[in-house]
Amino acid sequence: MANQFQTTDIILKLVDYEIKRPVDLLYSVNHVQTELVNDNLVTRLNIEVFRNEILAIVGESGSGKSLTAHGILQLLPHKLIKNQSGSIFYNNLNITTLDQDGLRQLRHRDIAIIFQEPMVALNPVQTIGKQLEEILTKSCNNKNLPSSNTHRNGTQVINILTKVGLKDPELRINNYPHQFSGGERQRIIIAMALLRNPKILIADEATTALDVTTQKQIIDLLLQLKKEYGMTLIFISHNLHLVRKIADRVAVMYRGSCIEIDSTENIFNQPQTAYTQSLIDAHNNNLKLKKNQHTENITSTKNEILSIKGLSVAITHKKGWFSKSFKPILENFELNLKQGSTLGLVGESGSGKSTTAFAITKLIKSTGCISINGVNTSNLSEKAFKPIRRDIQIIFQDPFSTLNPKRTVQQTIEEGLEVHEPNLTIKQRDELVCNIMQEIGLDPETRNRYPHQFSGGQRQRIAIARALILKPKLLILDEPTSALDKKVEMQILDLLNSLQLKYKLSYLFISHDLATVRLMCENIIVLKEGKIIEAGTTESIFMAPKEQYTQELINAALID
Repeated sequence: MANQFQTTDIILKLVDYEIKRPVDLLYSVNHVQTELVNDNLVTRLNIEVFRNEILAIVGESGSGKSLTAHGILQLLPHKLIKNQSGSIFYNNLNITTLDQDGLRQLRHRDIAIIFQEPMVALNPVQTIGKQLEEILTKSCNNKNLPSSNTHRNGTQVINILTKVGLKDPELRINNYPHQFSGGERQRIIIAMALLRNPKILIADEATTALDVTTQKQIIDLLLQLKKEYGMTLIFISHNLHLVRKIADRVAVMYRGSCIEIDSTENIFNQPQTAYTQSLIDAHNNNLKLKKNQHTENITSTKNEILSIKGLSVAITHKKGWFSKSFKPILENFELNLKQGSTLGLVGESGSGKSTTAFAITKLIKSTGCISINGVNTSNLSEKAFKPIRRDIQIIFQDPFSTLNPKRTVQQTIEEGLEVHEPNLTIKQRDELVCNIMQEIGLDPETRNRYPHQFSGGQRQRIAIARALILKPKLLILDEPTSALDKKVEMQILDLLNSLQLKYKLSYLFISHDLATVRLMCENIIVLKEGKIIEAGTTESIFMAPKEQYTQELINAALID
């Protein structure tokens, strides 16, 4: 497909562009141990981006995909850059020579980015309405945008939120980021980028946090806007199925360099490097090859670790100074989970999956009965619940935003011990940290480093170590692999399988990736708008779903 673009159609060109960024480590390919390489990560690129095309950038975690995206817009912190050379041309304008005012104008009018981690990109102390209106205000000189009168009345904000599929935008523009689900926050980030009507849109894992039906809606929206506005899309993703479906060309990155770039058809049918072939093989085969191995080994006992009956949760919306409205987000929810087994919880963004996890761990208020190991925890005080809390741990979707950037890995992992095992000596805690790091595939010698010095897969292992050091009975896995490429995802899933067998752990597995759910879970509950639509064994749900909504989820997932 690349030959359809002429030289005169080049809209962005990276010529001998090189970023040399100080880092402390790079990870080994199999992620079993941390491998010290050198003190820098070098990204070298010679890439041309053509007008109106979709260029996909793929590669494993740590390959330099996001570094490239941030480098194009000069968003990398100066303290992280040793040196920078080469040029980036946008319509014959050398971006690397622009001052801060010039860069701001470029970002607000011509090139926009959808960030991978919405909770990090959103301001936690501002409502989403205020954040979106701020973009309109800063972009007021953009001729593509409507008049300032529209800016002030908020119509444009509501329209764009409606366009990206956020429900009830009129009510929710006064809510804060933490009051939205992961998928909803990703929609908000996409809305922020689209408000600018950019000529180039850089989508850095833009659909990673979305369920399959929402993902399809967002992709359709991006393709529609690309056609409508003549937009060029740089699509960074580890979802090779999606890349193959929408991209004109594909650039493959490995350890900071672009090792192959060609038409999508040639990349997938005739890859020129063994690494590219390994990426394609990992995406096509790993889930199928390992499914039977997992299902044959998992055994469950008759002991019930978790029982929920009549669970309901509602959120509050302010309607004025003195009035409030209550919207149910979980209604009459029930489940039973046995020791050593895995129960999958699936549904679209905002269906109540993460809300269930927060209610179980008493992070939000709820009504109903929640029993853990036979103990009704619904009416327990925080003091009475504390001994039980160590038995339930959550591994969140986005490890980077849940790991304190100012605490070392050692401090992060041992934090639970300080609360629940206060009598342990410093030496004893250190031994436990080293043991758990070694068990989950991290080099204990790296325990004095900080989260930003690790790859996405390694950070997820750190989150697992933090949870497992307390020897819990129940792990709530809230989208634990959605931000990872397929190779790393399979490593994390294999790790979770082996840990479950060794410690007879019970998993509540929350995910929008139905292929992974089918691999990991014996039973599934399907949620829609806070209500259980369907429940049953994994195979019965996938082979003969009773509800149309379930069938739509399965069809959207494109599972063989």
